[in-house]
Amino acid sequence: MTSTGEYIIGNIDSKPDIRLLSLEKILSSIVPVERSENIMGNLYSKLIINSCINSLGAICGLYPGKMLSLKKYRSIFIEIIREAIAVADEMYMKVEVYAGKLDYYRFLQGSGFYDNFRRHLLIRVIGFKYRRVKSSSLQSLERGKPTEIDFLKLDVALMQQADLSFKYGKLWADAVQERDNLKQKRELLKAEITLKIAGPDVEKKRPTVAQIDAMVISDKKYIALTTQMSKAEYDVNIFSVAKTAMADKKAAINDLCWLYANNYMTSNALPKAVEIAVKEENKKQAEQEQKDGLNNEATRSRLKSRKGEE
Repeated sequence: MTSTGEYIIGNIDSKPDIRLLSLEKILSSIVPVERSENIMGNLYSKLIINSCINSLGAICGLYPGKMLSLKKYRSIFIEIIREAIAVADEMYMKVEVYAGKLDYYRFLQGSGFYDNFRRHLLIRVIGFKYRRVKSSSLQSLERGKPTEIDFLKLDVALMQQADLSFKYGKLWADAVQERDNLKQKRELLKAEITLKIAGPDVEKKRPTVAQIDAMVISDKKYIALTTQMSKAEYDVNIFSVAKTAMADKKAAINDLCWLYANNYMTSNALPKAVEIAVKEENKKQAEQEQKDGLNNEATRSRLKSRKGEE
């Protein structure tokens, strides 16, 4: 921990968990603890501040107090928050108030002179509060240690992929809606044509079902709607494939983030883990084959004994 503050705990799925009560009791003897029903919103809230202070601190090499006394860094600070909230909105995520004080949504409200002055003043206060805190990235650079940049790049890739997944998911949903609307229009048109040529008000001899179908499919409006439906169906299939591909890629990046967070990508732990996994899989397969062989042997023995009795 580079600074003091509340320690927030919660379940990723936001479900109540009795274990959190025990965890809160244990941790509260060390630091203040708060339970959250939106832990991802709290984590994202902390991530926004880290993105502002860590990145700018590593770039300029200054403590937050000095750094945020300069207008150009405060302006970058504001734009990072603005972009982070835009990403959260695309992910349908509610970002919690940071440290019980910084409400990002209220912070970004308004575009006038007073609103901009208020934002810069609040950032000056944040800089004063954390004036003696050196960002972890800057500490790593000064000690000659690797920074978290690889993980941050993965995090950016994950956010971009979430945006793409949402984009193609929306395109797919729109295409499905368009296809269904066209299908409904075509059915209504078919009913209108049928009623016109074979309705109760028709005095002449009514056509057969085959003749009605032939007249319907030769109608110009019906042909146009059918063509549009074919295109819409094609779009549905294309966007469905793209949506699935984006979801798979997002899952892969998620897995990479997990590997990095567990130090598999910064050491030789990954090859060892793979080797262990392969050995475990081979062991399971051998045990299953042995079990299958014993079952087959027992089956053959039973068959032989039955033949002997016959």
